[in-house]
Amino acid sequence: MGAYAELCVASVLISVALAFEPVVETKRASMSAFASKSGRAVHPQSPPSGAAPGGNTELASLFECPVCFDYVLPPILQCQSGHLVCANCRPKLTCCPTCRGALGNIRNLAMEKVASTVMFPCKYSSSGCSATLLHTDKTEHEDTCEFRPYMCPCPGASCKWQGSLEQVMPHLMSVHKSITTLQDSLSSLHLLLSRHPRSSTSLVHTTQRALHLTNEGWEIAFQWVPSHAGIPGNEVADSAARMALTEVNTTPFPLPLSTATRLISRPWIRKKSRVLDVTLTRLRLGHTRLTAHLHRLCLSPDPHCPWCMNIPETIEHFLLQCPRFHSHHVVLQSQLLALNVTTFDLPTLLAAAGVPPSRQHAVIRLTCAFLRKTGQLPRL
Repeated sequence: MGAYAELCVASVLISVALAFEPVVETKRASMSAFASKSGRAVHPQSPPSGAAPGGNTELASLFECPVCFDYVLPPILQCQSGHLVCANCRPKLTCCPTCRGALGNIRNLAMEKVASTVMFPCKYSSSGCSATLLHTDKTEHEDTCEFRPYMCPCPGASCKWQGSLEQVMPHLMSVHKSITTLQDSLSSLHLLLSRHPRSSTSLVHTTQRALHLTNEGWEIAFQWVPSHAGIPGNEVADSAARMALTEVNTTPFPLPLSTATRLISRPWIRKKSRVLDVTLTRLRLGHTRLTAHLHRLCLSPDPHCPWCMNIPETIEHFLLQCPRFHSHHVVLQSQLLALNVTTFDLPTLLAAAGVPPSRQHAVIRLTCAFLRKTGQLPRL
């Protein structure tokens, strides 16, 4: 099925859903009448704005990957016959799993437009999460979803258990009786000794409860291991650092901790969103999942932009030049001009370089808004 045919199918589904909308409204009225008679509150789930409740499930099913049954999200590529495969499965395949034809690099712009209107369920819906989100918000939600699985804290590759945080203790009590965990974070071990931890409270309390199992015949040991010990490159770097401290005359400069914290955090403004925080750090370091960088690591067959085809997809190309996001570039540049920021380059967008301190937070917020609107956070 080609791009045009798929768009036709999507249009038909939307039309059918809209045709049944009066029926849905009648059912809602019946539910309200029943609630008023019985005295019970009935709260039907509201459909997303602009979408019919009956058609969203059918539309979402069009985006199911035939390999892993996850959802195919933009950018969407199809084979020559129009079949779709998700971005995670595509690099592992040599041909289309549906028709056995060549995968190709054909963009399906029609399905991408439809995807921007569909509410996708969280991938942890089978564990109890009822959230439905646009594809631009789906990844960020799943990274912090309360229903996401936790790995078994018992070290070693033998135990593959995953489950909710509440199931960790029952799993340890039923499967493991002797545990030795190696930690390279001395501060984490000190945190476990604290009676009133200030961070990671829930996880620390769960671990502390596990330590009381030693009274029931368990053997639990925590071993601190210095990180990167014995690696030649790290040993050379450590020796050079020690030499710099001992053989170079330094002049102590008194600096209050509050001032140092403010100076350090100024260009590296942390966001409330973990996804945005990680994305900004990757962009600043140059280690992203854009095809130009993946190609350097031999993880992508070519370095070209999926939309421009013959131009390498570098960070500079994505943030400043790609025609796919031209409208977003124009909006971002106009917003920067409103802040009296005339430069439009990577140092300005990623570190607010050359921007007065009073406007640096605003510049970083605009960059984060740009990243959200492009819908490319999963690829960064």
